[in-house]
Amino acid sequence: MTGEIEGDSGLTTDLEDRVVNCADNVLHTYKGHFEAADTYSDRGRQLDFVTTFGAAILTVALIWNQAPVIVPIGIAVVTAVASAYKTMTNPDQTASKHYRAGEAYLRLLDDIKDYIALEFNADTEYEELERRYRELAERRQDLNEDMPQLNRKWYDRLDESTIYDEIETTEEAKRRLLNR
Repeated sequence: MTGEIEGDSGLTTDLEDRVVNCADNVLHTYKGHFEAADTYSDRGRQLDFVTTFGAAILTVALIWNQAPVIVPIGIAVVTAVASAYKTMTNPDQTASKHYRAGEAYLRLLDDIKDYIALEFNADTEYEELERRYRELAERRQDLNEDMPQLNRKWYDRLDESTIYDEIETTEEAKRRLLNR
């Protein structure tokens, strides 16, 4: 981002700070939603495995009728508890909601990055920059109100050392995308 627009460097710097803060917030939020979605999705698969495996073992134990009565009862109880937990918590639906939220925040982040790269320059009037920023900030606020909430644990799981590397386009990637 450039530093001055017609001598209003204080205003521009303030706007730059707000834009960067907004982009950083959206980046962490989208990453947090994907972290939550991946975790819930894994939990759903694990519960599916437990219930399927439990049902299979229970079926074999009942057909062969070689195990003591307590074994099939124990397997049935574990399978029922896993199935009930999955039904009550519905991790697959929760994962889907977080994936959709992550995608929405990613689209907003892409728009903010385009705003910074294409619109935030010395040729653009400050009022136009401010108006466009307000549109992006309003979209962020709408997403914050409409999407599932994240608690601190999802943000704490993010790897801060690589979070910015994952969103940047390398020079090699740019060259390949532009066929140069």
